[in-house]
Amino acid sequence: MPAAPSSAHTGARHERLDPRVSATRARVLAAVGELLEHGGVTDVTHASVARVAGVGRATVYRHWPTLDSLLVDAVEERLGVIHLVLSGDPLTDLRTMLVTLSAAVLDDTGGALFAALLSTSDVTPQLLALRAEIMERRIGAIEALVRRGIAEGQIDPTLDPAHAVSYLFGPLLHRRIVLGRGIDPAFVDDLLARITAHP
Repeated sequence: MPAAPSSAHTGARHERLDPRVSATRARVLAAVGELLEHGGVTDVTHASVARVAGVGRATVYRHWPTLDSLLVDAVEERLGVIHLVLSGDPLTDLRTMLVTLSAAVLDDTGGALFAALLSTSDVTPQLLALRAEIMERRIGAIEALVRRGIAEGQIDPTLDPAHAVSYLFGPLLHRRIVLGRGIDPAFVDDLLARITAHP
């Protein structure tokens, strides 16, 4: 489970009921994503976020008193729970999960946030807990499907499920974050073909 949010952090969420606050929040969190995409975590300050979002610095401080709370909210907003409708077939569900992750997590802003979350070492315990929870949620779900696929004879039984996760998710990260290229369903199909069991 992720670390419990601070009272200020929780308050920012409740204020989303006010349309004006909701609009400001969206602009601020989009600004965080833009700064991460073009610079990294070190470029995210209250002043820089206020400038990019076009709001007063006091507004950013009021809703996010610490940079930690601001980064956590930005990551949670962009990389929140992805709800999937699963079919029960391991390979089909793996494809759905990988295609959805690629679209929702590894787009321009999501990719920048994800890369920053994985690579930065200047983080607080709260952000470390969020990183661990995100990785467990996504990577753990992929590994569970791989295990089912092996048990049902659809995936190469000689594969270690933990290694299979690297074979599947690693190329997605490399293609999107390192090469800066898009991920289409055909690319995912090619990855799955490489771990499929052959008669």
